[in-house]
Amino acid sequence: MNKVANSPKTQEKPIMATIVEEFVQKANVDTKAELEFNLLDDLVNGFPSNPILARRAMRELLFRSPGRFYGASLQVLKTGISSPGHDYLITLLLENDLLSIALADPDAFSVQNAVALAKNLHRLDPHLDAKLMKKMFAEDGSCATDVDPASGYRILEVIDAVSDGTRLVPGLMKLLRHKDKRLQSKAALLLARAHHNPEWFQAQLTHADPRVRSNVIEGLLHTTPTPKQLESIWAVSSDGHHRVATTALLVLVRSRYPGSAEKLEQLADHPLDAFRVAAAWAMAETGDGRFLEILQRLAKSDSGNVRRMAIKGAVSLRKLGANPTSSNAEPA
Repeated sequence: MNKVANSPKTQEKPIMATIVEEFVQKANVDTKAELEFNLLDDLVNGFPSNPILARRAMRELLFRSPGRFYGASLQVLKTGISSPGHDYLITLLLENDLLSIALADPDAFSVQNAVALAKNLHRLDPHLDAKLMKKMFAEDGSCATDVDPASGYRILEVIDAVSDGTRLVPGLMKLLRHKDKRLQSKAALLLARAHHNPEWFQAQLTHADPRVRSNVIEGLLHTTPTPKQLESIWAVSSDGHHRVATTALLVLVRSRYPGSAEKLEQLADHPLDAFRVAAAWAMAETGDGRFLEILQRLAKSDSGNVRRMAIKGAVSLRKLGANPTSSNAEPA
């Protein structure tokens, strides 16, 4: 029996090569003739005639300038055809974690494509989330204020899709001090999911930025909130910001907290459009059929964004098999 041929590593590599090829075809890359691209393209094309020399030269090019090698690789893979040199180039990208650069690049790939690649890479490398977090900081890992907001937020979106964040708490805590409020609030969401420090959680619920307050609450949607957390969330379900109040009620309804469904229903009649839009969104997110009749009413009687969100929410509930008289035993 050939143990090498049947090992997981040898079986996974062709699968990953296919995934990388599909991923690269969706890349937004500049294919102008740069020095690295010309050199790498020649090495890939000439690989069959002297593979030993080509491997050595490709590794030297990689070690000399990993970032530019990454960009040139995308160009070659996007415009080239499958060949031994092409396959070795993919191997270099995988073995040297260069695809993590792609995951952090908001200009090269859409978030959807980056998340799709990350999910496949994470199956082969369970430490991908920690590697992505490390890329955000300076080499000493101490300066959060220097993190680029666009790439930092992009990395957190990818991490959100593949990790529970438990090993990333120190880095996420640093990002709470970042000047970019969007990045800060995303870090708060992941932190709420990653650890259950009641004092920290309570403090975030009084944060001046409503995005932080709502994201901290949203972080509990994929966990089981403690009784103390549910009490704290109930206390802020009357928050003056529509997103905070409705996110709080969404968590409470999913947790079957007494009175939460009735309170969410009342927001459908709030005088401010923003609250009615947010309430329609939250009702759909519960997956609970008891809200279908209210969404249908809003779709008929309201207008603008409220009507659009109500229609979208009603369609979503119907797809889940909900009807106006049903209350799901296990809301989605």
